[in-house]
Amino acid sequence: MLPTDLIPDSLVFDGGQPVTLLQKRAGTSCALPIQNATSGPLTYNQVEALGPLGLVGSERNWSLNATDVGPAGVLPGDFLDDGSNRWTILTASLATLGARWRCVARMQV
Repeated sequence: MLPTDLIPDSLVFDGGQPVTLLQKRAGTSCALPIQNATSGPLTYNQVEALGPLGLVGSERNWSLNATDVGPAGVLPGDFLDDGSNRWTILTASLATLGARWRCVARMQV
C-alpha cells in the first residue's frame, strides 16, 4: 500500500534550501519560513500552463513543503525570497498527495 504521509520524505530531498514565502491575503502580508524548498527548470506542462503569461527566461519550478506553507496555501501573486533573489509566484498547485506545493515563479529584476 502506498503511504499517504509523504511530508517526512521532503526532508531528504537533494538540493533543498530554506526560503521565505510571503503570502499576500486581503491587504495583509505574512512571511513564512519554508524548509527544504527545491527548484529546477520548468516542466513541459508548466510551460504550456503559462499560456498568456508567456516565458521571459527567468522562470523556475519551485517545490514547497505543504506543512510549512500552512492552510492559506500558495496563490499567484505571493512571493518567494531565497536570500539572493525574490520570485513572484505565477502558478501554484498542491501535488504529491497534498505534501508539496508545485509553483512556477518568475525572478524579479
